Amino acid sequence: MVEVIVVGSRHPCIRCITMKRYAEEVAKEFAGQVEVKYVRPDSEEIKRLGKVEDGYQISVIEKVPHDEEGIIRLNKEIDELRKDEEKNWPLIQKKMEELEEKLKPIKEKAVEKEYFMTPVLAVNGKVKCWGYVPSKEKVREWIGEELQEK
Repeated sequence: MVEVIVVGSRHPCIRCITMKRYAEEVAKEFAGQVEVKYVRPDSEEIKRLGKVEDGYQISVIEKVPHDEEGIIRLNKEIDELRKDEEKNWPLIQKKMEELEEKLKPIKEKAVEKEYFMTPVLAVNGKVKCWGYVPSKEKVREWIGEELQEK
């Protein structure tokens, strides 16, 4: 059994939700061989991964200047677009790119202070990515590699 852990922010954002969805969709392709868990940064079981935190908490702890209002606005816009996600996906992707740009100063501080910033994807206890949403194909590749090692 391959264990996939997705660490999402305390207040789920589109990035964390998308990462979780990709992991769950890929897990279904490997029928019964993959277990996906979705946890928050303060979960006891992820402490073994290292210092994991969501962007908001990193910005507070490390006093990172950023466009908080812009981030909140974009998250609300994306959440509204998600009501008809299939139709709005190109616009959601564009808004996610804008969001990534606004998160840049926080991500830079996360790197400097050695945080894994949400969303985080770990496969069998190994952090595969953090701070962005990889393609579903990449998630499939990481899980497939772990299954081959078993």
